[in-house]
Amino acid sequence: MEECAGTSFSSARIFCEAAALLARDPATWPFFHGPTLALATGHEDAVEARFVAAIPDVRLAVQAVRPISARHLERVERLYGAEVRAALAARGSTGSPRAEVDRNPAAARGSTGSPRAEEDRNPAAARGSTGSPRAGEDQDHASARGSTGSPRAEDRGIPRAEELTERDLLATYLLADAAVLADPARPRSGGPDGTVDLEEHAGVEAELEATALWVARQVLEARRPLEEVAVLVPAQDPLAGLVADRLARLPLGGGSLPVFVAGGLPAISTAAGARILAVVRALRSHLSAETLAPVLAALRLEGVADGDRTHLTHGEGMELAFGLGIVGGNPAHPAGALAWSERAAVRAGELEAALGQVHADDDSAERERWRLERTLRSLRAIRPALDALVGVARAVVGGAPLAAIADVLGGFLARWLLAPGEGATLPARLVEAIAPACAGSLGKALSGDDALQVVEDHLLGLRVAHGRFGEPAVYVGTVAGAAGLAFGAVRIVGLCEGVLPSQPREDPVVPGAFREQLERGAPDRVLRRAEDRVAAQVHALVAAVQGARDAVALSAPRVDLARTEREPGAIFIDAAAALARPHAGTGEPAEAVPDGAALRRDAFRPAARAAARFRDAQPISDASWLDRVARTAPALPPEWTGAPVVDLARLATLRAPTGPLGPSDGVFGRGGPFPPVPGIAPERPISASALGQLLQCPRLFLMRRILGWDEPAGAPSLRELDPLSFGSLLHRVVELFYREHGAAFSRREGTIDGWQARARAVADRAFDALLSEVPLVGEGVRLKERERLHDALRVFLAYDWEGGPRRFVGVELAFGTPGAPLSVDADGETLHVHGYIDRVDVEDGVTLVRDLKSGKAHPRAGSETGPTPLRDVQLGLYQLAARKLANAWKTPAKVQGAYAYASGRGEVEERAFRADAAALDQATAEWLATAAHLLAARSFPPSADEDDCTYCPFHVVCGSGATRRAREALADVEDGPLARFRALKLDEGDEE
Repeated sequence: MEECAGTSFSSARIFCEAAALLARDPATWPFFHGPTLALATGHEDAVEARFVAAIPDVRLAVQAVRPISARHLERVERLYGAEVRAALAARGSTGSPRAEVDRNPAAARGSTGSPRAEEDRNPAAARGSTGSPRAGEDQDHASARGSTGSPRAEDRGIPRAEELTERDLLATYLLADAAVLADPARPRSGGPDGTVDLEEHAGVEAELEATALWVARQVLEARRPLEEVAVLVPAQDPLAGLVADRLARLPLGGGSLPVFVAGGLPAISTAAGARILAVVRALRSHLSAETLAPVLAALRLEGVADGDRTHLTHGEGMELAFGLGIVGGNPAHPAGALAWSERAAVRAGELEAALGQVHADDDSAERERWRLERTLRSLRAIRPALDALVGVARAVVGGAPLAAIADVLGGFLARWLLAPGEGATLPARLVEAIAPACAGSLGKALSGDDALQVVEDHLLGLRVAHGRFGEPAVYVGTVAGAAGLAFGAVRIVGLCEGVLPSQPREDPVVPGAFREQLERGAPDRVLRRAEDRVAAQVHALVAAVQGARDAVALSAPRVDLARTEREPGAIFIDAAAALARPHAGTGEPAEAVPDGAALRRDAFRPAARAAARFRDAQPISDASWLDRVARTAPALPPEWTGAPVVDLARLATLRAPTGPLGPSDGVFGRGGPFPPVPGIAPERPISASALGQLLQCPRLFLMRRILGWDEPAGAPSLRELDPLSFGSLLHRVVELFYREHGAAFSRREGTIDGWQARARAVADRAFDALLSEVPLVGEGVRLKERERLHDALRVFLAYDWEGGPRRFVGVELAFGTPGAPLSVDADGETLHVHGYIDRVDVEDGVTLVRDLKSGKAHPRAGSETGPTPLRDVQLGLYQLAARKLANAWKTPAKVQGAYAYASGRGEVEERAFRADAAALDQATAEWLATAAHLLAARSFPPSADEDDCTYCPFHVVCGSGATRRAREALADVEDGPLARFRALKLDEGDEE
C-alpha cells in the first residue's frame, strides 16, 4: 500500500511519517529543546495520539470533560495509557461549584487574576492533570486538587453559594449527574440575573435578529470589547454566513460592525464563486441552453462602444441562449455543446440580412428594426467569450485529461468571467487548488465529466476569509472550533432538536459492530464510532459554555432553514436543570427536571422580556424601532421624520388612502417632472395595443408603458410555440403571401387549391426561418407546429376566398411613425397614434380593414354584442386611420372593420362591424377622448373591475384592495378625465 501511495500524502500518513521520524531521531523536532505542553481532548485519532507521544520531552494535558462515559475513558486509555485514564476518571465531573471554581477561580470572581492566580488556576492541567508518561509523580496531587472536598479550596477566595451567578451554575452543573442535580443542598438560581439567557424564536430570521440585538446589548450595556463576544453555530454552513451578514449590518461609528468568521465563508457565497460554479455546471450539462443563459450574463463583452455596458442583462442572456435555434448538448449528445460557436456565426449573418431587408422595405418590418439591431449588437459583443467557453467544452468533450481541462478553464475564467470585488482572485485560487490533483496520477486518468466533478469539488471546498482573528471584531464560528478559546460572552444559536448533538448515523461500509470487533483485535487500535462523534459534540458544547466568563445565551428557532418545524434541543432541558430557577409566578423551588411548560415559563419568557426591554431602551435596528413604536414609546426614530418621503402622515395616507384619488393611486395631475407620456408627446406616439392596456387599467399602462416594468425573462417552451410566437409567425406568413400574391388572389385568379399550395410553400419557408431562432426539440414537435401553421393558414385563405372579387390595397400598412405620427382630435386633446393594419381591401365601394387574430374567437354575442373598449378599440382606431388616409391610399372614405380569428383549430370566425360601422366610430371617439384626457392629466388610476386583474402581473404590487378603492373613489367623481373613466368602467357595468 505504501508503494501504491507514491507521493500522495493524506493527513493520517503525514502524522504517521512524522511520528516514525521522531522515533528514529528526536533531534528532528523542529521547534525548541525542552518540555513541550500538548493539549488533547481525548477525541483524537490513533495516528494523532501516536504523533503526540513521539514528541520529545512532551507534557500531556487532557481536557476534563462532562459528561464522562465509560467509552470515553476506554478511548483515552487506548490513546494515551491507563495512567491518563485514571487521572481523568479521578478528575471527573463532580458537579460541585467548588470544583468549577477550583478549576478557574479567576473566572468565578470575574477578575483577570494575578500571576499567582494564573499559576493556581489549573496547575493540574499545566502539569498534565490527566497524566502523562512523565507526570506520574503529579497524578495523585492532581487528583486531590480536583476533589471538591479539598481543604485548600477554602483558601482560594471561592464565593459563597449566594454569590454564584447563573453563568457559574450553568458552567458547573450543565450535564452533571442526575444525583448531583437533585441534591437539595446544591446551589440553585434565585432567578434570572442577566448572565444566562435561554431563548426560543419563531424562525431563523427572528433568531438572527435577536442575535444582532444580543451582540449590541453586550457592547452597549456590558461595555464588552468586540473581540470578547462570540456567536457560535452547530455547523459552519450556511448559518455562520447568515449570522455574519446580519451582524455586519449593525451600525458602528458610521460603518458596519466588524465580524470575524473562523474558517471563512464558502467561495460560492460570493458573486464570483457563484458565477464560477455556474460555468462549471454549465459545462457539466454540456452547455444546454438552460444552463448557458445565466452564464452569458456573467461574461465580459468585447468591442462595445458604450463603456458603461460591460455585460448582458439577464433578459438579454436568456434571449440569446434561446434565440439561436439550438438547445446545446445533453448526456446523450455531448457534442451539441460545440454547436454554439458555429450557430452564433451563422445567426449573426442572418440578423445582418434581416436588417438589410428592414432598411430596404420600411413598410414590411420597421417595428422589427430595433429588436434586430439590439440582438445583433449583443451577439457580436458576446461571441468572443462564447467561443472561448466552447473551447473549454471542446476539451471536455474531446476527452482531455484533468490537467488540460484545468489549464484551459483557468484561462477562460481569468480572461472572460466578470469577478467583482475580492472575487477576482478566485479563478487563480481554484487553479492552485486543483494543481496537486493535476500533477498526480488523477491529472492524467480523469477526463470529461469526472474531471469537472473534481473541479467542482475543489471549488465547493474553497473558502474566503472574513476578517482576521485578533482584531477588534465579533467572533463567529462553530462550537467545536471554539474549543479552548475564552470569551466574555458566548451565544450559541440554532440549537433545535437533532442538531447538537446531531443524530448518529450508521456507517454502511464499516458498521459499528464491526468497528467494535476491530478494536478488540488490537489493544492500540482506536476507531471512531457514532457515539464518539456525539460525545465530541457534547463535550465541545460544555467547553464553549465554560469558556464564557460572564454571559451565556442559548437559542433555538421553531422553524429551521428547511422550513421544518422543530422543537428546542434537549440541551435546554439540561441547562434549565442546571440553573434550577424557581417558579416564575409562585417562587416555589423548581423540579429537578423541568418540563416544556416550565421551560417556557421560567426561561424563554424572561429572556424575551429582557430582550424587549433592551429594544425599547436601545432601538438600533429598524425592527426594534417598529416594535418600540407599536408597543410602548410615542417617540419616533429620527430617520422617520428627517425626510418628507418617509413622513408618517404621508405613509399612513399611502397605506389606507381615503377621499379623492391622488398620487398614491397613480393620479399625478399636470405639472412637475414626468417622463414623456405616450400619445401626448409627439415623439412617443401610442399604438393600438397600448390604448387597449390604458382603457383596461391605466395603472397597468403606467407600470408597463411609462415605467418600463415587465415580468422577468424566462425560458420559452421547447415543445410548442407560445401564443405570441405563433401569432407573430402567422402574421408574417400572411404578410409574405399577400405581399407577393395579394392582388391576384383578391381578383380570384386561378383556383383555391393552387393558392393553398403556394401559401404552404411560403409557410414552410417562414417556419424554417423561425427555427433558426426558436429551438423546438424533436422532429415530432416541429412537425406538429408546422401542421398547426398550415391549418391556420388554410382556413384563413378559405375564408378570404369567399365572396366576390376585391381590390387589394395592402398588407401591414403603416399609419403614423414615431417621426411623423398620425394626430387625432380627441374632444379638445390631441392624441398622436401609430400602428400597422394587417389588411386593407376595397369591397363593393367600401374600404374594408381587417385584423388577423390567432387566439380564441370573440363573436358579437351576449355582453360583447356591441362595441367593447378592450376588444374593439384597436379595430376602431384602424377604421379611423383608414378614413384619414383615404386620399393617400386612394380608397373610399367609407370604412368598415372586422377581426378574423384563425387559430387553426376550426373555421375562421369574424367579429365584424360591416352594417354598424358608425356605432364603432362613435364608441371609438369616446374611447380615444377618455384615453387622451387620462394621458394629458397624467391620471393612471387602477381599474375598478376585478376581472381586469386576473392575469395582470402587477396584481401583487397594487394589492387586493385597489379595485375596491378605485370603485369607491370614482363613484364620487363628477367631471374630468376620471369621470370619463368611471363612465367607461362603472356605467357600462351597471348597464350590463
